[in-house]
Amino acid sequence: MPFDFAKEPGRTFLKSNNSATANEPLVSLLTVFSEKHEFFEQTYRSVVNQTFPWFEWIIVDCDGFGEKSKINSLIKNDKRIKIITQKQTELTAAYRQCLAQAKGEILIFLESVDVVESQFVEYLYWALKRNEKASWAYSDKVVFYDDEQRCRVYFSPDSLKAKNIALRCAAYRKSLFDKDANLIEGLEFSPDKDWLLWLRLLKKKCAPVHVCQPLFWERYRKDVEQNTSKALTEKINDTVKQIPSNVDVKPILYPEENNKEYFLPLTFNIDYEKYTTKKEHTHILLLTAHVLRGGAEVFNMELAKQIDKTKYKFSIIAMNYYQNSEECMQQLQETCANVLVLCDFLSYHDWPGFLHYYIKSRGVDALWFNNSFYGCYLTPWLRLEFRNLAMASYVHADSPYWRGGGYARVSAAFQEMMELTVTTNRPALMALLEKYELPEEVCQVSYIGADTIYNDPEKIKFGEIRKKYNLGFTRPIVLFLARINAEKRPMLVVSIAQKLVQKLPDICFLVVGEGLMKDHMMNVVWNMQLHKNIVFVGSQEDVRPCYKDADIFLVTSLMEGVTQTTFEAMSMGLPVVSSDVGDQGSLVSDATGKLVPCLQDSTADLYNYNYDVEEVDNYANAIYELLRDPDARLEMGKKNRELIVSKYSSAHSARDMERLTDELLQNEKYVEKRLELHNILKKIPRLSGELAAIFFTYELQMTIRNSVHHAAGALAANKDQLEMLAWYAKFLTTKRFGRLVLKTMRGFYNLYSKLRRKNS
Repeated sequence: MPFDFAKEPGRTFLKSNNSATANEPLVSLLTVFSEKHEFFEQTYRSVVNQTFPWFEWIIVDCDGFGEKSKINSLIKNDKRIKIITQKQTELTAAYRQCLAQAKGEILIFLESVDVVESQFVEYLYWALKRNEKASWAYSDKVVFYDDEQRCRVYFSPDSLKAKNIALRCAAYRKSLFDKDANLIEGLEFSPDKDWLLWLRLLKKKCAPVHVCQPLFWERYRKDVEQNTSKALTEKINDTVKQIPSNVDVKPILYPEENNKEYFLPLTFNIDYEKYTTKKEHTHILLLTAHVLRGGAEVFNMELAKQIDKTKYKFSIIAMNYYQNSEECMQQLQETCANVLVLCDFLSYHDWPGFLHYYIKSRGVDALWFNNSFYGCYLTPWLRLEFRNLAMASYVHADSPYWRGGGYARVSAAFQEMMELTVTTNRPALMALLEKYELPEEVCQVSYIGADTIYNDPEKIKFGEIRKKYNLGFTRPIVLFLARINAEKRPMLVVSIAQKLVQKLPDICFLVVGEGLMKDHMMNVVWNMQLHKNIVFVGSQEDVRPCYKDADIFLVTSLMEGVTQTTFEAMSMGLPVVSSDVGDQGSLVSDATGKLVPCLQDSTADLYNYNYDVEEVDNYANAIYELLRDPDARLEMGKKNRELIVSKYSSAHSARDMERLTDELLQNEKYVEKRLELHNILKKIPRLSGELAAIFFTYELQMTIRNSVHHAAGALAANKDQLEMLAWYAKFLTTKRFGRLVLKTMRGFYNLYSKLRRKNS
């Protein structure tokens, strides 16, 4: 799914964010206002939406905008905002006014037409705070309004000297300007003003921190002249000449590669009497592993959307951020006012300290873990630090093929440090009770569910996907929506399609999603001449039209709990044909579709694409029987939706979380257990930290191992491509004509290399 430029920060207020006094702010935002105020309301909202509340905002008013009633009414409601009236419009003088008033240790220059994501101040403050050798911090940017671009801003001395790569919104240490007032001398309203500032910092051999996420939105307007005066140009050229050609300044990059093998969890040095937000609601923090488009991550979004925000404050902290998941982050931010991803702005060894800071400064009452190994191994340390903090975890599946049981095993191992484990399906519950021997009183079931208001077939017009991909309006469509990876068995879909085409030549299997095996699957489909019957449409921002236009939903997974897509498909009125794995049987039956026995071993057959003929026949027969009786299929779909609405909506999941959180906080037995554990751990404080340190070292090794594992999986998924490469290698080295081709190619390459060296 592409990045959505329409989701601009500051379009609305994020009501659940904190406010704080500005008596001793940690950050000072500085804005010089000297133009039209038509965009300022959005800028204002993006600032007050910040997850980091301990800032002041100093605005120098150069054209009397503060007298405008609408703008003034916004500003006066927040004591953190201060207006300074200045009739002259000289930028350096305005900056001097701001710097004289600023109390924060970190300064952020923000123009009155630009906007920032809600994490902007939090990320840049801590990225700079935790890197003492860095002088300023910046993020990537999004250009919007009259143009649309996402820009990765790579920093190097050579690139900065050659062209303007400076951002007009960045965070700087105030001490820089206290020591050298000349840094702002001669600045003027121009797109090159920040270039001059960055060049002056480079001249001082100052290094920046680069947060590689698009957090700053720069408004580009065609009607505004982008001219630079001769005087400013001369200052820029003179500064470039003064910078040595061999100046060695390297940026600190986030996300960074972790190379610190051993460290104990440490707390940040914060005065919590000053920097703790006002308590209004019960604060729930969900700690999760990733920002990623998957069932467990959709669960996070649904909880954030459905939680009762009049009674609960809800925050999400993720550890990692998967590449190309910006659209998932955008969706998550729309449902959760406070969502942070630690790898984006902190080193690995700072994660425990930040989590400690967040719990304490934001007054977190209950910490829930969702697929977070990090969180589980930190529970003894967190219990030692917070005697009143309620802790519980979600378990989606037992995974014997991964880390000896995966998150189920680890959650069970640390159950004594928590109060409760909630499973999202019955097989996971039985694994906890029977395999890991947890007592029944610490385990409960709460199904993931689907948003039945959003996933309503009556809200979607039939035919959008069929028309877009020329599928016709009468063809039978079987929908396969999943990550196209080995555990979802996409190659089984190909075998089923091959079988069904014999009976239904016009049948269409609509494949929605991306994954390691997509290219391999597409190649096999083409080679088998099934490309007219198996149609690939990639990821879809809105999958509801896919559900609407389909006749049957297909799940072929080798391992699952209950798929999020099963809930969604049934809510959209589709029958489901599914493998009998995990707890799929709690939803899928002869009344709702067809449950097909899985005849493969989930641990041994992950990359075995030679499927049992009986299993292929079972799927093909189930789909065929449903397609041949349209009336029965439609009636089944209606009952499926009724079932999800009545028992399995995501609203039910949110109510379960609220009820369980209240019970954990109010029930005396849980309160006493927390206090007892806290007192025990006080006697062995080093052990709690040591356990966390050992895990972080182990996790580093697992990260390396997983990289190799994924590479191996990708190679296995692209076996046909490897065979083709092997054929080419043999052709180029053993055949006479092949050797001639290789020799010619080498000649062209050598000629190209010589020309390139000559030109450079």
